[in-house]
Amino acid sequence: MLRTFFAAATFVAAFGALAAPPAHADESSGCEVIHWGLFGGDRRMICDGPKRADGSWERKRMYFTPPYHRNASSSCSGSRYSSSCTYYEAADVPLEVHGTPETYLVRDDNVLPDEPGWLPHGALVGNAT
Repeated sequence: MLRTFFAAATFVAAFGALAAPPAHADESSGCEVIHWGLFGGDRRMICDGPKRADGSWERKRMYFTPPYHRNASSSCSGSRYSSSCTYYEAADVPLEVHGTPETYLVRDDNVLPDEPGWLPHGALVGNAT
């Protein structure tokens, strides 16, 4: 949970416009982080900018694998006459971004079916927060 929060903070910081303090209380940003992918090990993060006068807002979307610790392991194979083993050391695996983060304009009437409506300032919601 804490690692996902730091990954979220990294994402928001990477898009400085969303990290900047809002000009008005209602002009702000929020984020959603959910499990994504076949086994839920990846994440999808969506961050929204402030609502504009016409009701639209800028949305940034990114898919990533949060940082994690990989335990040491080994793998062996062989036959009747020989064998071979490989040892993999433990390691801290850094955050990995999948693809290029996307930025697009959203309105209340064109939000994608699997995405939330506008996320207000300070919101950090979802099943992976």
